[in-house]
Amino acid sequence: MFSYLQIGLQSQTFGLPLEVVEEILLLPEITPLPDAPGDVVGIIDRRGQTLPVIHLARRLGIAEPRCSITDNLVVVNIDGVTAGIIVDRVIEIIELPGNLIDILREEFNPPLSSFLGGVGRIGEQILPLINPATLIRAPQAVSELSTVAVSDSLGDFYSRFAPDATPQEQAVFYQRRLNLSQQKQEQVQEHFLLALAEIDNEVIGIPLEQVREFVVFDQFFPVPFSPDFILGNINLRSEIVTLINIRALMGLPTQGQAKNKAIVTQSHNSNVAIAVDEIRNITDVDLVSVKLSKEATQGVMGTAILENEVITIIDLPDLLSKV
Repeated sequence: MFSYLQIGLQSQTFGLPLEVVEEILLLPEITPLPDAPGDVVGIIDRRGQTLPVIHLARRLGIAEPRCSITDNLVVVNIDGVTAGIIVDRVIEIIELPGNLIDILREEFNPPLSSFLGGVGRIGEQILPLINPATLIRAPQAVSELSTVAVSDSLGDFYSRFAPDATPQEQAVFYQRRLNLSQQKQEQVQEHFLLALAEIDNEVIGIPLEQVREFVVFDQFFPVPFSPDFILGNINLRSEIVTLINIRALMGLPTQGQAKNKAIVTQSHNSNVAIAVDEIRNITDVDLVSVKLSKEATQGVMGTAILENEVITIIDLPDLLSKV
């Protein structure tokens, strides 16, 4: 059985061998390097270490690099060289038995075909599988970039790579960069309980110790002139509780209308409800068996890969301290 991280670029999806993946981040601001090898669009400060960044769409010859607030940065280690790979989205972890992996098919032409090691069959879908050995064109030069100091100057990052970013999105990019550069690796406990929920087709995990209760409500009442992340108020056993959209609070796009489920926590000595689409279950997370990493966003503890899904682990007190 072989494990792959399924990633998306525009309308295409690819499989990246899971063994080369170190962590998954939301994309921060990047310091461009115009004289870097063609694989590299810039560098970032990753907890005190310089990380070269490659835009996968450019590397595969699919499109010119463009960055969005919803992009992911997949940190990979390939033959001792560590780099960040920009992708449009991270989808899920898939397991493929060897008999469902075939040699490269004729419909994939150069230059894309030169980066693929085969294809996987998932039902009727054909998933091109990336050969990680082909991703870094000049590994020695890319490795040497890890000794370059990351400056505060962003050069032409926005004009070249994110020309459509709004001032609010630029502020989110900046905060991610600032948080990531200031983070330190910390010792964490080996096990903890997570409450799992779905928001806009993504799975989040909240440490159970931060959860007061799960609730289903009939309706919520909008509050005039409130910030976008405040959906309104709900009546919880005669107590008025503020209902919050945490994706909007994190500066991320939201989809559709709020459902009638929420997770209640405490902030500033009062109860706050976090709107969710579905409440799944409570799971015991063994940190030895998942990839948990620090995330470059306030209120995000990290990203866990658990049971073939990518789960964003939220620190509610830290996130709600922004309110």
